[in-house]
Amino acid sequence: MIFTKEPAMQDLLKTKDLARRLQVQPDTIRRWVRRGLIPVLRISPKVMRFDLAEVVRALQGHGRGTDGGGAP
Repeated sequence: MIFTKEPAMQDLLKTKDLARRLQVQPDTIRRWVRRGLIPVLRISPKVMRFDLAEVVRALQGHGRGTDGGGAP
């Protein structure tokens, strides 16, 4: 049997924390979510949480590094 590790709630980042880690503005994170560029866990319509490793992987897949570039 194979189990995948689901991130625990404490491993997930808030929008502002993810923005700080990626050196972008929180609005950039929200824009990336709206465009479907990064995976998001919606707790409620206004509350989002992020798995940093998954976000980095998604950004690299879209040709974006994690150097803080906020370009679409």
